[in-house]
Amino acid sequence: MTERTANLVNASVEVSLSTLFGALAGGVAATAYFAVLNFLANDGPYFPPGLVALLVVIPVALVLLPFQFAALAWRRVGGRPTLRGGWALGFISGVAAGLTLAFVVFAARHSVGDVLGFVGLGLIQGCSTLVTFAYLGSHRWPR
Repeated sequence: MTERTANLVNASVEVSLSTLFGALAGGVAATAYFAVLNFLANDGPYFPPGLVALLVVIPVALVLLPFQFAALAWRRVGGRPTLRGGWALGFISGVAAGLTLAFVVFAARHSVGDVLGFVGLGLIQGCSTLVTFAYLGSHRWPR
């Protein structure tokens, strides 16, 4: 395996693992959020929280991919990523993903609490995805 192919495989593994970890953290948070909303609702029908969480986690993961590729390009140009940079980019991308959820994916009239809930879910998934990506990128993989 050439050096270029090994780098491409390592980058693909890092993006995949960080996306998986972020989706897991975001899925757990979204499931709990929608379970509480189901419990507090006075009307029906009641949707399974895990299924509704998938409708949140997948669009957020797609919104976070360009940020992961930007972090990958930054690492290629500037060297190793830092955890502080992962937190900062995770915060920015999480807010962007949460606002995308609130105003594009679930485009209806929202209260401030709904928008803050979506931004919170985006922050959890964005920070966990990009901090994991920065952590994985700071280690050298065996060849």
